[in-house]
Amino acid sequence: MCGIVGMINGHPVAGDLVSGIQRLEYRGYDSAGVATVEEGRISRRRAVGPVSALRELIEVVPLSGHAGIAHTRWATHGSPSEANAHPHVVGEVAVVHNGIIENHDELREELLRLGREFASETDTEVVAHLLDMALAEGLDPMTALDVVSRRLRGSYAIGMITSRDEDALYATCHNGPLVVAEHPGAAFLASDGAAIAPYVSEICVLECGDRVELRRGSLRIVDSSNQTVDRPRRQVESREDEHSTEGYGSFMLKEIHQQPAVLERQLAAFADPLTHELRLPQVATIAKQDQLVLSACGTSFYACQLAKYWFESLAGLPCRVELASELRYRSPVLGAGHGAIFVSQSGETADTLAALRMVRERGVPSLVVVNVETSAMAREATDVIGTLAGPEHGVASTKAFTAQLFTLLAAAIAVGEARGHSTRQQTADLVRTTLGSIPQAVELVLASSARIHAYAATLADAPRAIYVGRGPSFPLAMEGALKLKEIAYVHAEGFAAGELKHGPLALVEEGTPLIAVCPHDSLFDKTLSNVQEAAARGAQPFVLTDADGLGRALKLGDALALPTLPRLAQPFVHAVALQLIAHHAAAAGGKNVDRPRNLAKSVTVE
Repeated sequence: MCGIVGMINGHPVAGDLVSGIQRLEYRGYDSAGVATVEEGRISRRRAVGPVSALRELIEVVPLSGHAGIAHTRWATHGSPSEANAHPHVVGEVAVVHNGIIENHDELREELLRLGREFASETDTEVVAHLLDMALAEGLDPMTALDVVSRRLRGSYAIGMITSRDEDALYATCHNGPLVVAEHPGAAFLASDGAAIAPYVSEICVLECGDRVELRRGSLRIVDSSNQTVDRPRRQVESREDEHSTEGYGSFMLKEIHQQPAVLERQLAAFADPLTHELRLPQVATIAKQDQLVLSACGTSFYACQLAKYWFESLAGLPCRVELASELRYRSPVLGAGHGAIFVSQSGETADTLAALRMVRERGVPSLVVVNVETSAMAREATDVIGTLAGPEHGVASTKAFTAQLFTLLAAAIAVGEARGHSTRQQTADLVRTTLGSIPQAVELVLASSARIHAYAATLADAPRAIYVGRGPSFPLAMEGALKLKEIAYVHAEGFAAGELKHGPLALVEEGTPLIAVCPHDSLFDKTLSNVQEAAARGAQPFVLTDADGLGRALKLGDALALPTLPRLAQPFVHAVALQLIAHHAAAAGGKNVDRPRNLAKSVTVE
């Protein structure tokens, strides 16, 4: 949520700053702004809407400063407007900020009593006023950041420039992602390494409480105890095609079509191609536990719900699944014998990160499944498995979701072997017949996209839709409904099919779309009977099944045969079909599938 970029070098930086936040635009796209220091003063440009609007503005009214900061915003405090857009300029300072300042109201009241006037509704402007006051009292910028940070409660990353010094950038973070880098004659900061990857090959990830001073070709990091420190360097790669839709029309559609390649990459990384032995030593600690908690938010939560079936059936490991946003506010029974798995695309999801920290404080070993291996969650967990999905720009998760599922399925198989629940040969058979079958099957689903497209167009104007499934298909039904809500703005709910008659049937009226995740497995007959109950009351079914189930499904309404797969692999083809349904429904309704209203990609606030 929101993106920060800062640069200093020997030429005007505004254009490069805008390019940087454009690479982070999927994190926030309500407004954008840039500020530079030039001739002892701060100059600023801001625009409401996408970053392209800001680029057009600075082409007409350019900035000449060689040091600057930029920001793309997802609104938390105050509506999307130019006044609320970052950077916020107060006196000698300009500030950009990601996160939430929880005590901003009381700080604002204090500043108002001191005669300070505010131009925005944001919590960020409070920080700018406090920093300006600290500088006015004679503090140097690094000390001012320290003094002000100690007054702030919440999670944040802050970047600052000051009119006192045209040759420096300053930043600090507290439970908010921030990276820095330098090379001869230049230095950079960003909330995500992707923003500055075209300029550097290595980055430093700041730790909680760090402050940094950046100058041309150098950086100085000071930790929370005021000691100058070095942070490890991490490689960062730049691929410009990651920031292009490559002719697909949307990042989401491109990322849906990238899934076979991602799954192939995971298979090669997780399993020996000759012996089919799994190479996941990260699960060793989890495998020794007696109970398992899986926790996440949003789409990742549904991945956890599906994984529960796998860990229990393949490893005999009792599981429960918890929403991370709720787990930390309960008093859960956790202790000896418990292990925890946390799942996140970004690894910076605020609620999931907080739940991880709570579990860690209780001495419970944790395994993180994450797409960004430099993230806070990856650094703080006992063990980490990277999903290898690559950058995902569409706000509605697609390839990150199936990559999470593949990682969790492979982990469940490995844990089963480690616990003696299965033999090495059984593991090899599962790798070969189940994991190995998934990439090609997903390719086949993508080949049937035109058929899905025709159905999805009928959903664009539907007042509501119902998704149903049983067993492992139930979490998929909820995930499919979430996708339709996120990007097509159609009110959709996912239910366990057996629960329809316990309330949800009241929602059914003539013409209500009902999407059934219904592979021809041991639950096929029961699921289909539930679909029939809804059809008898006017629902219009669309049944996702396979060749063996197609004939009976067609007797109830529309149906699509997906590739026939081993039981454990079936969720992957259904997941991709549900993604395509949501995408094509949204596109048919003229929605911006990559930037759904009110949502952002990386949820770094609670």
